[in-house]
Amino acid sequence: MRTSLVILAALTAAAATSVFADRQQTLDAALALAEANYPDQLELHVNQPEDTHDVILAIKDDPITRIRFSVDSNPADCKAGSACEERLHKAYAQGVAAGVKLKAVNTAMNSCGVRPVAVEGAANTTQFRLVVERDLHAADAQQQLDELTACLSDFRNALPEDATQQQRSIALRIVKPQGGETASGPLTFEQQWSEEQQNQVSYLLGAGPEETQLSTAQLRLDPTYLASREQRERFSKVAREALKDSDAQAHVPPLSRPWQSQLDPQQPNLLHTHILACSEQQAEDCRPDTAVRLQYDLSKGAVVEQTVLRDVVNEAGWVNLPAY
Repeated sequence: MRTSLVILAALTAAAATSVFADRQQTLDAALALAEANYPDQLELHVNQPEDTHDVILAIKDDPITRIRFSVDSNPADCKAGSACEERLHKAYAQGVAAGVKLKAVNTAMNSCGVRPVAVEGAANTTQFRLVVERDLHAADAQQQLDELTACLSDFRNALPEDATQQQRSIALRIVKPQGGETASGPLTFEQQWSEEQQNQVSYLLGAGPEETQLSTAQLRLDPTYLASREQRERFSKVAREALKDSDAQAHVPPLSRPWQSQLDPQQPNLLHTHILACSEQQAEDCRPDTAVRLQYDLSKGAVVEQTVLRDVVNEAGWVNLPAY
């Protein structure tokens, strides 16, 4: 038994050593190819993905720009004239373009006074989403967006004249101010919005390359929040209580998904949504023909109004809910 454990430990150690050696070969090949193509420009980034053939390079003395590309399974094949070299060139162009955009974001946010919190998206794409803080549950929600509009102008002015349409566009996630100290230094691609944070209320908003105005009517609630188990249970429970109070003999399936959810265009803290129900419960096949319309106050985390809607199926057999 002891002999088997010793052998197993030796094999494990040998495997770990092999993986480390393969990883080092990958990093060495990537750096050699980068030096051959972009002499004295690039270096290995301090944070590297583990146990993959992906490599992250950084431009020297540049805290923003990152170049991520994949080395061949055999690092020796990553040489001049190879597909690996083509990936490096593509990643370099994409990474530089993304870095230019994020640098413009930092310049704009410093000038307009809006706090950037994090980035969503890879470091080698200009299609990242910027996370900023604004209190859209306050009475002056539109004014809060007007201040972001000023940032949008500063952002475009900070870009080079030859910026692409994608660089001039911006995607935003707006979250409630959390307080605390602001991180020092520029926002970088390493400051990523975590999956755990996606369960809180946040609003999505995008501005195309020529858009110059942001409004509350453009806001969308992050669907991840509505799809969470907690929210579905909350809405389903309220819908059952509303049906019971109205004496409607209807069944709400477990963990029902909200239907036709829409923010109030003037008050983004108010969400209008529906939970579907069946007037006759069937063992396996619930065909909704009833709905409970809910008005949910996102700032309070509570339903403030509910209305039972009967006979919501049209002649074609589809659920057809009346407009808000």
